[in-house]
This record gives sequence, structure tokens and C-alpha cells, in this order.
Amino acid sequence: MHLSISNILYLTEHSRDLRSLVKALKTVGYSSKAVREVMGMNGVAHELLTNTAYVALAYYDDYCASTSPIAILGLMFVCGSWIETGIYERSIPALVRDLLERCGLIAEPSSGFRKSLIALQEFRSRWFFADPMIERTPDDLRVVQDFAEHIDPPNYSSVSLALNTLKPRDGDRTFLDIGCGSGVQSILASELYEHVVGVDISERAVALSRLNASVNEANVSYVRDDCMHFDADRLVDRLVFNCPSVPRYRNGLDKIDTYTSTMGHDLFFDFANHRLMGLMAPGGLAELWSIFAVTRRAGSMKRLLTERLTTHRLLDIDVVAEVDSPFGLSRDEIARGAVPRGSYLLASPDDTNSLISFLRKQDVECIVPALLRLTVKSEPQGKISCQNVERLIDGPEALKHERRPGF
Repeated sequence: MHLSISNILYLTEHSRDLRSLVKALKTVGYSSKAVREVMGMNGVAHELLTNTAYVALAYYDDYCASTSPIAILGLMFVCGSWIETGIYERSIPALVRDLLERCGLIAEPSSGFRKSLIALQEFRSRWFFADPMIERTPDDLRVVQDFAEHIDPPNYSSVSLALNTLKPRDGDRTFLDIGCGSGVQSILASELYEHVVGVDISERAVALSRLNASVNEANVSYVRDDCMHFDADRLVDRLVFNCPSVPRYRNGLDKIDTYTSTMGHDLFFDFANHRLMGLMAPGGLAELWSIFAVTRRAGSMKRLLTERLTTHRLLDIDVVAEVDSPFGLSRDEIARGAVPRGSYLLASPDDTNSLISFLRKQDVECIVPALLRLTVKSEPQGKISCQNVERLIDGPEALKHERRPGF
């Protein structure tokens, strides 16, 4: 059960109630940092967003869940937990409950329990409504990304992109967010750039982005279009693309923002080869987060880019591989058939054999998640630099440690 697009559009027209809800949540003290502290998590607050399933699995304290409004709200909005009606009514302030119910954000999945129909997460003092990633009933924990246009809340790739990219250069005025999802990049950028536009092929993504922009009072324009055909009304100084890129390793993987091509990275190359240069101003900077399947024939990330990126001579390219990312897979791990527990490459924990079989059939040597910074040059003299890629391919010490478990 999830909010329909018509519900999202209605809420956008009446976003004053949602702004009142956010104000009430702030009064209670709800934030990602507060939830992390109440749950006794280590690390920085945004880890609550980047490993949600692990949080739901590991940080469920019955005492906290029955006594702390912040913990209960975190369990509902982040972990998709069912909350006993008595605890919900006793612990959540009446104003917050009234606004949640008035906006149609609370469902009663079975007698005696309440649950949220949305994910609501705070990131960098902005508030993002999206579809829940998981659901925790009293007896089970399951992934609920069960329809093609499911829009994730701020998660690993979107948070990673935002933490690495939102630093304007001198003279940058225009910002384009390709594949805007729930609007994270564009809404955060709205205070830093004069003209901000978000684009997504998904009607649901555009609707949620507009809702979130309204709630956060952000001046952003959103357009529903295919990234391969969108024409900007002006060339842009800064472009970001959280590029959907997980390899489609078995039939039936059709989530719109994840399984876009057989090898995953094909969309990155199609966009970079055929659309990127037509959108960028001279000297413009594009930052694309993607996942690359490096085959034995390609041999290296640099060679893969040189062979597949036809525009590479017009770009300075800086590749920063994320060594300890849950989207990465080293040469050694593929050889051993050892996908780390909690890997985000898997649609289901039971898919390890399917993924390994696919990678071996395609002769994939490693999976490299990376942020690529592409700077448009005025003359054909581009260069490629790579950071951390060989460490990931060879299986660095960070990957030999037991990875943080997940669902």
C-alpha cells in the first residue's frame, strides 16, 4: 500500500499542512541526528539514510520504541515499522497525529497497529517525502520496493552524490538535476544557484519532487522527460545525475530507477556520449554517480572509459571510486562467489548465485561504484585520472573486513 499520484498532487496543493507537520516534528525534536542518538547508533547521522534496512534490523529496542516519540517516529518513517495503536496514541503528540491523519499518511494495516504510508526523512535540514523502502511487521522485515515507479528516500547513492557535489564554483549559476527522484540534489542546490531544474522520466518522481520543493519552499522547476531527449532552455554550469546502474542480472528486475540495462552502466555511456555536451556550458562541470561493470577484456576503468566514452577527448575526467561501498564487488569476491552480506547489488538476499553467474557469464572482473567529474574543455585535450579504482579491483584491506550487515 502506497500513496497514489493523485494523493501526492493533492498534498502538493495543500502543502501548508505538510509544512505544519514538519514544524510540529521539529518541535518534538525529530531529525536524522536525533533518531540516530536515540537508537544508540555509531557514526554520522546520514548513515541512518544510507543503510536503512540494517537500521531496521539491528536497532529495534522495545523499550525505546514504547517510550520515545523520536524513536517511534524514526521507526515509522525510516524503518517502515508497524506501531501498536496504544503506543502510537500515547507517545506521539496529538498535533503530530492529527496532521499525519489529516494528510492521509497513516494506515491501519491490521487490528491494533498503525503504520506510515510514506518515508519522511530529514537530510541537511531539508525534509523529503518518498516511498518506504522496507516494512517491519511484528513478525517480519521485508523490502517493499514492489512497483516499477517506486521512488526511494535519500539513500546511499543520492547522499553520496550530495555530499560530494554541492559546492558551487565561482560563476556557476545554473544547475540541472537529471533523474531527480525525490528532489534531493535540486532542493539542496536551490539556495546555491540562480536557476535550478530537475528532470525525471517517472511521473511519480516529478510529483514527489514538486511536493518536496513545496514543503521546503525551494524554487525549483521540474520536468517529466527522458534524459536522452530533454532539452534545457539554457546551457548549464553544473549538472548532476544519480545514474541508475545496477546490472540486470536476472529476468524480472524492472525497477524504473535501478535496472535500466543489461550491464547497468550503458545508460551512463549513452547519456554522456549523446546528450551531455548538448546540455553543458563551456567549462561546465557534470558530476555523475554510477556503477561500472569492468570486464576482463577492458582490463581497467580507464580503458573502459576510453573505449566507451566517445567524448572523452573533450572532457577532463576525474574518477573517484568508492572503495567500501555496498555497491562494489572486487575481483577476488567475484572469483570466490562471495557477495558481501547486505550488498546493494542484490534485489533479494537469495540472489547471490544469480548475480555471480551473470557476472561470470559476462566476464565481469569487478564492479566499481564511482563519482565521475566531467569538465567540458574548449579544445580536444581531455585527460582521465582515476582514484581508488585499482584498490577496489584488487580487494583492499577495507573489503577484507566483515562488511556491515544488511537485509
